[in-house]
Amino acid sequence: MSFKKLVNKLLPVILCVVLVSSLACCNEEKAVLQGDIDYSGKVDENDIILLQKYIAGSGTFSYRQFDLADVSEPRETLNMLDVIKLQQFAGKLIADFSQENKKVSTHLNNSSDDEILRAISINIIDKSKYIDSLKFSEMFNILDNAVMVIDKTKLSDFKDLYPAARISDDTNVTVFDAMVSVFAVAEILGNEYTEINKVEFDKMFSPEINDMVNTVPWNPLFGENGNLRDISLCGGTYKINIAAYYYSFLRISLDSSNTLFDRSKFGDIDFLTQKISYTDFVKAVTRLHDSSESAFPVSYDHIMDNNDKDYLTGLNSYITSIRENGDNIFCSGKIYYVSSIKGNDDNDGLSPYSPWATLEKASSAKLEPGDGVLFERGCTFRGHLKCAKGVLYSSYGRGDKPNIYGSPQNGGIANDWKLWYDKDNKKIWKYAYKLQDCGGIVFDAKDYAVRVCSYWNGKKEVSVNNPEQDFSIINELNNNLNFYCGLPEEIDKMKTPFTSYDTDMSGDLYLRCDFGNPAAVYSSIEFQCSSHPDSYDGIITCADNVTINNLCVMYGNTVGINTKVSDNVTVKNCIVSCIGGSSGKIGYNDYIPVCGEGIKADGYNNTISSNYVLQCFGGGVTYTAHKLDKLNGRLVIDNNVIDRCMSGIVIDCDKKVKIDDTVSVNNNDIIFSGMGWSSDLGHRSDKQNDALSGNSVTTGETDFSHNGIYVENNRFYISSGSIIYSKLKHENFITLTGNMYMLYKNAAVASIMDYEEDILKKYRALSNDKLLNICNDTLEDMQASFGILD
Repeated sequence: MSFKKLVNKLLPVILCVVLVSSLACCNEEKAVLQGDIDYSGKVDENDIILLQKYIAGSGTFSYRQFDLADVSEPRETLNMLDVIKLQQFAGKLIADFSQENKKVSTHLNNSSDDEILRAISINIIDKSKYIDSLKFSEMFNILDNAVMVIDKTKLSDFKDLYPAARISDDTNVTVFDAMVSVFAVAEILGNEYTEINKVEFDKMFSPEINDMVNTVPWNPLFGENGNLRDISLCGGTYKINIAAYYYSFLRISLDSSNTLFDRSKFGDIDFLTQKISYTDFVKAVTRLHDSSESAFPVSYDHIMDNNDKDYLTGLNSYITSIRENGDNIFCSGKIYYVSSIKGNDDNDGLSPYSPWATLEKASSAKLEPGDGVLFERGCTFRGHLKCAKGVLYSSYGRGDKPNIYGSPQNGGIANDWKLWYDKDNKKIWKYAYKLQDCGGIVFDAKDYAVRVCSYWNGKKEVSVNNPEQDFSIINELNNNLNFYCGLPEEIDKMKTPFTSYDTDMSGDLYLRCDFGNPAAVYSSIEFQCSSHPDSYDGIITCADNVTINNLCVMYGNTVGINTKVSDNVTVKNCIVSCIGGSSGKIGYNDYIPVCGEGIKADGYNNTISSNYVLQCFGGGVTYTAHKLDKLNGRLVIDNNVIDRCMSGIVIDCDKKVKIDDTVSVNNNDIIFSGMGWSSDLGHRSDKQNDALSGNSVTTGETDFSHNGIYVENNRFYISSGSIIYSKLKHENFITLTGNMYMLYKNAAVASIMDYEEDILKKYRALSNDKLLNICNDTLEDMQASFGILD
């Protein structure tokens, strides 16, 4: 493949679009251009033309100034580092050119403010028009434009509001007048705009603020004081003047992350009575427009192009290498063998010809540091593996990695299912065995059932959707392949909220399968649950100095592999899949079904390397520092593929605890976060936390101190949440270097807490230009590569 074709293939197509729209290029010129792009910090039109023509295939330039890796002479091929640098150069060049050529009307003081430019681009204002002194009539003209842009069917209703104000030439428009008029637009537009979208707001409401707002005169142009009707907002009822005031600081632009009016002015009564400038009002209206998800639709109907195919093909090859990784075993002590096919727990286990048979035997055996326990490839073991200190757990033989399943049995036996309800084309089947807090059911390793849960109010089960109503299995299993795992009979004897199933408790399982007996429809039915009490902590629970290598760990309701706050644990070359969906807490006010970590890496000096983790309800890899009496950190998470987990990597810490050593997240591929089975709304309660929903890297819900969290050279490919989600303060923020960010247009690149404004700011990929700025300025990843997938 030629140098030019490879560049064309790997540069995001969006660059071409931006370039073409940046200036009118003489496309009719067919002559080959000679010479280099002269990029020395300032971009001119010739630079843009040369690069544009080159990408279009009608021009050439030297690539010496890119400082590409190992380039001394021109050559036909590029390596990935070359391509990344070329992407960075092209993105920087475009961004600089765009910045230098932002021209705003002189009436707007030659402003290069992005929000004013956006207002012009979406037709809220005309760039040739400027109002030195804003009149009420012009204010309503701008609002009419906004309603027309957002939903023109609501325009006539809006024009019926405040007739005196909309024709007035009075220029004494105050900030408070503007707040009232903007809130009026939100009311007309409906729920999508009247709901607040600011995360932290409880501290804002107070009688003192209410009294302050009541001292601000109600403008007669909006009608008499009798028009101060009641408004519902954030669970309370307020007069419209107070509601409009609160709303102005509770609604956030999804583009700029700014509140409608300047957040720093909250509580300033003098600010309310000041005249508002034309530009400040335009910004407020633009922010209202941009506060709705519909303003930035994220399309998940992306058609795979060669960029995607090349990346995912290479990734699949790497996943295959993890699956097929061979055994390279060294133990200083004894080696014990375990085979579910050939084994017997009465054997000595010291030879492949006299292996043990079960996880129970491997867990209870008296092992010494330096020993090894090897499971035969191609075998399936069910239950819980409890590791001993200093022991290696790996595989031997040929074939697929040995399976360690939390699922107690394959449910593909027809006699184990009894038809429990059959009416109105709805068939509900009851399983023969009680199961412990089953979080999910997987059919033929590809289809899944969606769990339906109940609340426990201390006396009985009630509906999650309507806690005043008794829970009904028949009514709640609304869709085919819905299932319900009943609470244990002992629940009425227990204190609630009940934190976990920490005893041997199980409940009946009901599955809706309208096509017939589930075992007749599917040959393999695996349950994501725990086989006995200990496995509620994880299918595999570790101890200090343990190595887990070349195992396939699947079908658990809480954790796949749990380090159990142990030190010097290594987990490598493993497959961890289909983990989670447990209740977590089943008390009425505390029900949050979010358990489901693939690998839980708590402890000190642990390594999670070269694993394939997929379809986990929580984080693919999670780390939580929470003990005051031990060191935390020196964790390495590298070369893993984390695929379709609710969150990719989660790093959290109790606010009172410090991560004493470094955490390195390096060279991982985190793809399709929040887009697997766990993202199905049927699995999620209304208390699902944004920090756990579809993010590639999450640093928890609080600020905490550490000695360095380094996120370097990772590839983040599509997420339903944010690539980076963090509430760390700037001094504690993670260090990002050389990562690749590939996501859909308008998708969230980062959600970061701004403690000065008390706002969780969401930064979206509205363009490659903006994406570049977010990577460099907000995330400070100066070596980032990036691209928007159309």
